[in-house]
Amino acid sequence: FIIEDIQYLRQRSQVIIDAAHKEY
Repeated sequence: FIIEDIQYLRQRSQVIIDAAHKEY
């Protein structure tokens, strides 16, 4: 369990959320 992995996943999810918002 690595904290860096959590930060990476948060960045990835944020990018996906941003992309989803742009589609609307």
